[in-house]
Amino acid sequence: MISPGRSYFPNLDGLRFFAFLHVFLSHVIIDQFASISPAFKNIKEYIAPGFFGIDMFFVLSGFLITWTLLEERFTKRSMSLRNFLARRTLRIWPLYFLIVACGYGLHYLGVKLGFNLEPLPGIHWFMFFILNFYISIHGPYFLFFMVFLWSIAVEEQFYLLWGFVMKYARRAFQHVCIIVILLSLYFRYTHLSDNNMLVFHSLSVASNLASGALFSYACFYRSELFKTLKALKRGTWVRIYLLLSVLYLLYSQLFNAPVVIVFEKLIFSFLFCLVIFDQCFNDNRPFNAMFSKTIGYLGRISYGLYCFHGLVITFVLLLSERIEVFRTAGFIFFLSPMVIAAFTILLAHLSYRYFEKPFLNYRKVYR
Repeated sequence: MISPGRSYFPNLDGLRFFAFLHVFLSHVIIDQFASISPAFKNIKEYIAPGFFGIDMFFVLSGFLITWTLLEERFTKRSMSLRNFLARRTLRIWPLYFLIVACGYGLHYLGVKLGFNLEPLPGIHWFMFFILNFYISIHGPYFLFFMVFLWSIAVEEQFYLLWGFVMKYARRAFQHVCIIVILLSLYFRYTHLSDNNMLVFHSLSVASNLASGALFSYACFYRSELFKTLKALKRGTWVRIYLLLSVLYLLYSQLFNAPVVIVFEKLIFSFLFCLVIFDQCFNDNRPFNAMFSKTIGYLGRISYGLYCFHGLVITFVLLLSERIEVFRTAGFIFFLSPMVIAAFTILLAHLSYRYFEKPFLNYRKVYR
């Protein structure tokens, strides 16, 4: 078992940034460019869509949350469910509900100003963190940046479930993970024809979270899998990264048969787990996700980046309805990505420093 005090893995901040970067590029460049350029439309048909990065976030969450709870039990001989949920609440809720408030406020203002906006889901879908179920049934056809909150709803559902599992069913932990993975596979098999269910439903993405959790357990207790991975040569790790890159670049060509779609998230979860292992436990890794302090900081504020980039994109899209220059190819190709990136980073930085940090500092009370 690893010694206590290692719940922070710096390189995972880098992975968080790259996970966000994929989501950002998918929304800001691939989707927008594909709408006006046949060349980018062809590119979009090959590479993995935006939820590829979100899947990486889910695997990271499963790994880190499980590691933190195992470490707490190891050092304190017990685990406080109340403290765990309080820490997660202080991390997630302030910014989440700020975005919800902005969404309803801006939607009201936009309708008053004459913008063509679809109605928002009822507030209870946001308040109880069940928005992903709404989208699974009705689709993501409302204010763009509000749709992003579906993944945060899934995270909150996972925190609640995993807190109870780690508190009251720790001895059956591995069995619970395996059962969740099997349920996820079965759910995907029974909903192959429903894309909204495959993308947004909790059971469809549960294998990401459970795989990360199960892998965390294996690493924490130095299982045979851990020892086997630790013995792999640098060249093997290079080939693992190359395999992941190929699957990413040829995603649409490789993941279109029904049987492959069923196992898609499990396959990528396994590869993501290998990347996490390399970044956390290998000293001679072929790729260092934390190759600069800037990347590390952007990874730490990735929650804000994820929330605010949708808000900035929404403003640009709304302005494009009224201002012709925002619809030109020149703006979309050259200015739009830089403008959206700059304002996203600025908003995430200000939010992290002046809004989120006071809540994060208060988490010390619940250690």
